Amino acid sequence: MSQTLFSSTLIAETLIRQWDQGTNSDKAAKQLNELVVLNRGAMAEMRTLLFELRPESIDKTELQELIRQLIAAAKSRKRIKAQLSARGDSVQLPPSVHVALYRITQESINNILKHSQASEFTVTLDQETHRIELTIVDNGNGFDTTETHSGLGLSSMRERAEGIGAVLSVTSAPGQGTQISIVWSGTAYTEQQQGVQMI
Repeated sequence: MSQTLFSSTLIAETLIRQWDQGTNSDKAAKQLNELVVLNRGAMAEMRTLLFELRPESIDKTELQELIRQLIAAAKSRKRIKAQLSARGDSVQLPPSVHVALYRITQESINNILKHSQASEFTVTLDQETHRIELTIVDNGNGFDTTETHSGLGLSSMRERAEGIGAVLSVTSAPGQGTQISIVWSGTAYTEQQQGVQMI
C-alpha cells in the first residue's frame, strides 16, 4: 500500500512539473492513466485489508467481487496483466465454502506475485447452482509438482479444499506456468456435512 501511494505521489508531482513547463501532452496523458490504475489498485488493496480486519464482511460480498478486488490489488503491487473471466450467475454458497474459495484464490495470487515471475494471469470462475469451478492460470516459471514447495502454501490450499469437499489440482512444470483448479460440488458437500453430523 505504501509503495503504491509513494508511486502515485511521484507521478502526480511529475505531472505538476510537466503542466508548468507545457511539455508533451501524450506523455502526461499516459502518466495520468497510470495514476488512475495505481489509485484504483490502492483502493482495492485497502478493501482487501478491511476484509482482513472484518472477516465477517467476506461472507457478505459476492465471490466474483472479492476476486475482482484481489486482482485489482495485485495490479497495484506489481506490473502484471490480470483478468477475471466469470460465467454463470452468482451462487449463494455456504459460508465455509465461500471463505475457502476466497482464501485459496488469495493464496494463489500471492504465489504468482511472489514466486512465479509471471507477466500475466487469469482467474476463471464458472458458477452453476450446485457446482463451482475456479481456475487460476499464470504464464510464470512453473515448478516441479513432485517436489516439496512449502513456501507456496499448497498444503494449506489442499487442506482448505478438503475441508469443503472440493477437489484441488495443480498442474505445472518448470518454464510452463502453473494452473490451479478447484472444483466444488454442492451435492458432495451436503453428503460430507451429513457424515460429519453422524459422527
